[in-house]
Amino acid sequence: MLKNYIKIALRNIKRHKAYSAINILGLTIGMSCCLFITLWIFDELSTDKFHKDSDQIYQTIANGKFSSSPLPLAPALKEEFPEVLHASRYEGFGNPLLRRGERAFYEEGIVVVDSGFFKIFSFSFINGNPDTALTEVFSMVISEEIAQKYFPDENPIGQVLTMNDQTDFTVTGVIENLPQNSTLRFNIAISYEVRILAAQNRGQDPYSWGWWSPNTFLKLQKNLSIDTFNQKITSFFLRKIDGKNETLSILPFTGRKFFLTNTKSYIVIFSAVAVFILLVACINFINLSTARSANRAGEIGIRKVVGANRKSLIIQFLGESFIMALIALISAWLLVSLLLPFFNTVTGKQLAENALIQPPILLIFIGLLLLTSIAAGSYPALVLSSFRPVQGLKKHLKIGPSGSLFRKVLVIFQFSISLILITGSGIVFKQLHYMKTRDLGYAKEQLLTISLKGESKKSYELLKNRLQPDERILGVTGMADDLPFFASTTSTVVWEGKDPEKEIHVGFNFVDYDIIETLGIEMTEGRGFIKEFTADAETGYLVNEELAKLMGFESVVGRPFTVSDKPGKIVGVMKNVHFLPLTTLINPIFFQLDPSWVNHMVIRIQTENLPSTLRFIENTWKEIIPQYPFEYEFVDESFNNTYFSITRMSSLTNIFTAIAIFIACLGLFGLASFSAEQRSKEIGVRKVLGASVSGIFLMLSKQFTKWVLLANFIAWPIAYYLMDRWLKNFAYRIHINVVTFLLSATVILVIALITVSYQSIKASLANPVDSLRYE
Repeated sequence: MLKNYIKIALRNIKRHKAYSAINILGLTIGMSCCLFITLWIFDELSTDKFHKDSDQIYQTIANGKFSSSPLPLAPALKEEFPEVLHASRYEGFGNPLLRRGERAFYEEGIVVVDSGFFKIFSFSFINGNPDTALTEVFSMVISEEIAQKYFPDENPIGQVLTMNDQTDFTVTGVIENLPQNSTLRFNIAISYEVRILAAQNRGQDPYSWGWWSPNTFLKLQKNLSIDTFNQKITSFFLRKIDGKNETLSILPFTGRKFFLTNTKSYIVIFSAVAVFILLVACINFINLSTARSANRAGEIGIRKVVGANRKSLIIQFLGESFIMALIALISAWLLVSLLLPFFNTVTGKQLAENALIQPPILLIFIGLLLLTSIAAGSYPALVLSSFRPVQGLKKHLKIGPSGSLFRKVLVIFQFSISLILITGSGIVFKQLHYMKTRDLGYAKEQLLTISLKGESKKSYELLKNRLQPDERILGVTGMADDLPFFASTTSTVVWEGKDPEKEIHVGFNFVDYDIIETLGIEMTEGRGFIKEFTADAETGYLVNEELAKLMGFESVVGRPFTVSDKPGKIVGVMKNVHFLPLTTLINPIFFQLDPSWVNHMVIRIQTENLPSTLRFIENTWKEIIPQYPFEYEFVDESFNNTYFSITRMSSLTNIFTAIAIFIACLGLFGLASFSAEQRSKEIGVRKVLGASVSGIFLMLSKQFTKWVLLANFIAWPIAYYLMDRWLKNFAYRIHINVVTFLLSATVILVIALITVSYQSIKASLANPVDSLRYE
């Protein structure tokens, strides 16, 4: 019996090649999208779960939103609470110059951590002991990539790397390159004691609870009551910072990515997209199967006459659905394997081909096969098996008004999904464009930055003096933290009338003269730093409008302002500037004049003859400090790169939207073909009576146009609701207007008309004799 069902199913697939091809192609593409999205979601959900005892690792969060913490917090928690097995600070250390002999490179991804770091995180050591690797101050753990870069033919352990031509570090460990699904990204780890020594050398107090910078990670005892522990550490925290309205809590480390990024919403979005695309493919199958039911009238009638009952017919039709789904699934598996490198490029993943044979993914395969078979085959099976034998033998088998209405509803649902996706893609694109082009409060174009490391810092003033006189150079200044963003904050700010019980985190940057002029920042009150005002170097501060507003005075210029017990006064108020991504509100910030802190030279250049200007800067650099590599970055490019993940998700959404529209159009093409075939005699009569080709085209296209237009009224409110919720993730966002919806409707309508036009024009141009000769 089973063999017979399979034989009949294959015969029917072969007999109706065009419709079977449309169904299988649609299901193949739909399943492929589901598999791609499933692989992406599984990889996202696996983030940071490779660590041993990952469920015992936590990060401290202040006030429910700050991932940074006071410098002394980690060692204090380890000492105070027996529940804390290990604690470590984690902080970036810029991109210093590393040198070994003739090999010298600026290295990204250097972090400072405490000695307990590798007791918390189980990064795989190739050489060295994770328990003792960072117990010495000037010890260093490097990745396999860095080891190959500096020590290609020798054992790195015990070897020395010199940082910024000043400090020697001994390599005490080599770890495997970090897996792609790790939120911690570094190539080199050094002891946090180096950070403390650097602060002390500058006369700063590294044990101040008002200095916020590192992330704090903890490994806690098993089966700990999180709520109780949060209460205990909050009480401890408040005693240390003398505050009343602050909270300190712990975040599971495996949820860190969701806290730092908008990944959770993207998982929900793409899960919905996967379901929608598969639904669109299944709807095609249902519509084409029921629409072609009249062609199987004789077969159904004969089978019922010779004794086939409804149950056996349902099994047969579900079997056909299963075989088509199986063919589609195999094709989808091959397609995913083939396109996996492209998918990795688009998403930035590093998924291997063996990801497709992991047990969870194989279970998804089986579930996808069964779900698609049942979802696509159930309705046609129930409908086709319900007709009486006499109808079938007379070949009068047809779907009634309710069945025709059901098909229309499904087509409208398909295009509603497509409209939601294309409208969403348009809004994402507009939001990205808005963020990249919004006025930031300073002119990021024509700005480039050069990192200063080690001895090169001593040449900053000389470089500045040599560059400034050239007419191609419009301005030169320096900053401690690099553009486009800086994230250093402090809570040690005091002004007259400030509530001592209120903890306020203020962003800051050490800068040089000419900062306002070079960046092109507008002053709303007072002035910038001026060399003739010698007191600026000791007591001068520039604040932004947000900080001035927070202070609560009508005018803040000339008012006392103290930072870390260093009294001074405010000399000017800057217009609010976006120094952080537009996903966050403008924070209160201030500039402090101190050229000794400059780590980055900022240069504004003319756009004319850019290569010549860059050569001039490079030649000047090589003339003064030839031992240091010349490397620069344009601020506008760095700024746009900060939205790379959103841009990547936008590209992925566009691809899946195009696929959903394509699958819907496949079904529409099949239905248009069937409609033209069913109405061939009507078309022949109309042509004999004088109907024009354009009239026939309009008649056949009219019903599909109605369906698409009706889909708009369903899709628009849903798309508005979903995208308005998504835009709430941004502090600065576009306003959704009706133009976006009208453009989406126009695009879908044009695509639909193009899809049905071939069959409509073909039918309208057909010779009426061919359809009427047997009437």
